Amino acid sequence: MLCLHISFEELLCSVLFELGSCLSYK
Repeated sequence: MLCLHISFEELLCSVLFELGSCLSYK
């Protein structure tokens, strides 16, 4: 992955991870 794009991809990963965590709690 390119260092210039890692921030954008990391943001998407963090959002998807948080959504997955919320779904697992419910």
